[in-house]
Amino acid sequence: MVNKLTKRSFHRQIYGGVHRDYWVYIPELYKGDTPANLKVFQDGYYYIDEAKPMRAPQRIDKLIASNKIPPTVCVFINPGIIKEPTKAEHHPDTLRSIEYDSVNEQYTRILINELLPEALAGLNISQNPKNRATVGFSSGGICAWSIAWFRPDLFGNVLSHCGSFVGIRGGGKFPYLIRNEYPKPIIFCLLRRYMYLISYLSSSELNHLKVIRTSGILKPDWLNWPLFNHI
Repeated sequence: MVNKLTKRSFHRQIYGGVHRDYWVYIPELYKGDTPANLKVFQDGYYYIDEAKPMRAPQRIDKLIASNKIPPTVCVFINPGIIKEPTKAEHHPDTLRSIEYDSVNEQYTRILINELLPEALAGLNISQNPKNRATVGFSSGGICAWSIAWFRPDLFGNVLSHCGSFVGIRGGGKFPYLIRNEYPKPIIFCLLRRYMYLISYLSSSELNHLKVIRTSGILKPDWLNWPLFNHI
């Protein structure tokens, strides 16, 4: 089988009137007689756009070819869009923040009950959560965590690039939730960039940051979203 990246469209049933594009990547070494690993990417087009730095399919190919990971099927999912507004003056709008930042099971249910069964139909995919991962950046990064948090029986690995674990639609609640619920078998990799973080600060907040940095209270490698949420 040749590496295949196929674009599809999805119209969900849980909340009608919402459209989204997604892509399914099937690696060359995928064999139907052996369950493949699974990675689900939020903001999917960002990860396959040749003009962007990720270019996930090529990187997955190299990892598989070097035997660093087993054959892995990937699903790259874009946020939902309301294509037909109820009022003529409304333009098509994205549901990215509502779907990704909200701390509830709504997006997870859409993903697991509707989209993935359609996207993975006919494929032999491992049901072991240790072989399944969610991926995302910024709001998609907290969404990747939320999926595994609500369904650790299906996803046991999370890769979050600069996940927005802040007070956007309740994201700041996760430290409390993690401390007060039973341990869940999730392997979590959180990546962040200093410049990405400070781009969200006002000039007064940046001045405050310089003060606490130069005073020795804070080192640059300690910078994190929860801290900035309280500056």
